[in-house]
Amino acid sequence: MLRVAIVGLGRRSLRCAIPYILSDKTLQLEAVCDFSNSTIKRFKEEFPDAFQIPSFVSVSTMITSRSIDCAYVAVPHYMCADIVKKLLASKIHVLREKPAAMTALELESLQGLAKSNDVTLSTASQYRYSEQFRQMEKWLPLIGKIRFADGIRKISVRDLGAGWRASKVLSGGGVLIDLGWHLVDLVVNLLSDDSAPGVQHAKIFQTHPSQPYDCEDTAQAILNIHNSKLSARGTSIPCSIFTTRLGPNKAFQLTIYGEFGSLRMDGDVVELNLLNESEVRSFTATSTSFEQMMRVWRTTVARSNSENENQLFMHCDRVTMQTIDIIYARAGTTGNTEDDPFHSLPDSSKSNSIPDCMYRWPLIDGEVVNNVEKQLHENVSIYDNSGIIGKFEHAWKMYHGSAESFTLLHNSGTNALQALYFAGQLQPGDEVIFPVYSFHATSSPAMQFGVIPVFCDASDDGNISPKAILAAITPRTKAIVVTHMWGIPCNMEAISKILQDNPGILLFEDCSHAYGAKIDGQLVGTFGDAAAWSLQGQKIISGGEGGITLTKHAEFYYRQLLWGHYNKRCKAEIPDNHPLRSFALTGAGAKNRIHPLAVAIAFSQLQNLSSIHQFKTLYAFQMISRLAKIPFLKVPNINTLSGAQLEPAWYALVVHFYMSQAPRRLTRESYVYELHKHGLCEIDIPKSTGLLYREPLYTSPHKLFPHLYQDGITQGLGRNDQFPTAQAFYDNAIKLPVWSSRSDQTVVDYYVDIMCAVAEKIIRDSQVN
Repeated sequence: MLRVAIVGLGRRSLRCAIPYILSDKTLQLEAVCDFSNSTIKRFKEEFPDAFQIPSFVSVSTMITSRSIDCAYVAVPHYMCADIVKKLLASKIHVLREKPAAMTALELESLQGLAKSNDVTLSTASQYRYSEQFRQMEKWLPLIGKIRFADGIRKISVRDLGAGWRASKVLSGGGVLIDLGWHLVDLVVNLLSDDSAPGVQHAKIFQTHPSQPYDCEDTAQAILNIHNSKLSARGTSIPCSIFTTRLGPNKAFQLTIYGEFGSLRMDGDVVELNLLNESEVRSFTATSTSFEQMMRVWRTTVARSNSENENQLFMHCDRVTMQTIDIIYARAGTTGNTEDDPFHSLPDSSKSNSIPDCMYRWPLIDGEVVNNVEKQLHENVSIYDNSGIIGKFEHAWKMYHGSAESFTLLHNSGTNALQALYFAGQLQPGDEVIFPVYSFHATSSPAMQFGVIPVFCDASDDGNISPKAILAAITPRTKAIVVTHMWGIPCNMEAISKILQDNPGILLFEDCSHAYGAKIDGQLVGTFGDAAAWSLQGQKIISGGEGGITLTKHAEFYYRQLLWGHYNKRCKAEIPDNHPLRSFALTGAGAKNRIHPLAVAIAFSQLQNLSSIHQFKTLYAFQMISRLAKIPFLKVPNINTLSGAQLEPAWYALVVHFYMSQAPRRLTRESYVYELHKHGLCEIDIPKSTGLLYREPLYTSPHKLFPHLYQDGITQGLGRNDQFPTAQAFYDNAIKLPVWSSRSDQTVVDYYVDIMCAVAEKIIRDSQVN
């Protein structure tokens, strides 16, 4: 039996959720929560049989006082995110009333939290689960290729200025995000190919300015829905949607027109009108859509094998939320500019009014193309360190100032790190200290060796804290791994001192963000026993995919060769008298050789690294200087991060949102959303890079590696409040690209101009209101 809590005792809960839960023998109403004692009293009066059910005015108190499996949340939009976060963080499944979030960015954050805690997050999009929807799915193929569709959702509200829905800040929008959620959700889930549609036209209206409300009462849009299987000649499906609070009557209708007839839903009734049939087929739903939705939710939560189904539901929510965001953005650029609070800013919807703002990396210029073409004619498979492989490896170790060191190329940065962990002879039960705030690939490869991950909190710059490292060391500590996050070097002076006082502990550096970064003139990657870099994606040096290692230990180099470069390189480079020389042919069984074409791309950038670093530094400091004037943004102060002279690589510029300095109700997500609306699409709230300790790989490694781990691994995993600095860094970070060539100055100026102008407008409007 699932133990359910109700949060929010409004009309939706009292009329629908509570009666259903009390009638379902597989569910137990464990607790109710509402911030109003009078509302709780009304609940107990309406449901006298539930008088003994514990009631709370605080969600946190309810969570700590009762054992709850899942919760139904029906509260005003502006309250929902904080409540949902608390429930998900406590590993409680959540079904929240629509909308899924205030913005797509907020939804992404909530879904990430649900995933990291291995629970479900669902939205009460009940028409998606209704009998009407299923019947339309069944009959849809009968009308042939779809020509167009038309949807209407109406209710009548006399006092549009009543309650929290009258405020855009509190509701996230007007009728579109609220009543219109069900219409958009039904349309995209029935007709789309699981992607957000294009928006050809959108308008929103505030019809009665005499009433005290500031969001739309009516919205209309024409969507271009992508679905090559359903559409005529592979084109998109045009769909008109209209939703209003002006009535005069209540209606929920969707009509789909195809080459062989039409399909229409009107409330509980679905009708199929085929050209070759004289009579209209009709279907009437016998159970409510809410009941159908609750059955699906109950089953999803109860089943242990429903992960794929839950991922599908979350994807559907994302597509619906993205569609609503796009409609709002489109309405803002096509509507009356007097109603657009940002009408004085450059119009990012007009391609000739803004520079080319895409952050493209790596730059595929003529030099790169020539290098790749040359390599295609020379060799596309290299088994040893000849040709471009040896050329790059030699240049890399010379760049780092030591002809005596060893460089080895790999097919990914993740495999490069794994090779180092093999080289360091990490064993099951060894404790390895990792930064809790990092991308998982820093630590995940080590789990295949059975190590115990010990996560450490961050310093204010997002890098691993030396104080936390010192506190984490035990007699079982085998290695420390540091990541120079976002290109800012760690406090290597303090970390090196710790290692001097604790001899025998290995130090590995993950420098994937930090090409060319220096501390007091010394390049990162040269402080420890070995270092690794990634050549993937948008790294400062990129081959599309690949990795590099550098070590001063010959033994580390030989073991890396055995790990992933078997046969020719092992035979040529491992001494005959080495105890593992006999494994040269087979190695350890893995093959991690990099593709020569990737090296050809990367080598072009290595030759230009000095220029890349010069312009990144220039633009980073320009951006920092101007963004520092925005009161609710905190920019990095490099000179105060440590006592050393730092030269960051500026893989990205991470600024932080200062909630205490922000205008009332402005959030990090809403600020970034406004920036996206004005074309600054590369500005990002980094989510994949986060606090690692709660990932299943580290909490339940025995499920993947039963031969290495037993159930119950807890070392270093801790509770959320053990990593307050890392959590704060993660919760407030906003990531900006840092450009790297002389021609990028216009784009840099444009980005900063828009960020400052949007901030000034928000602050000015908040002072007026």
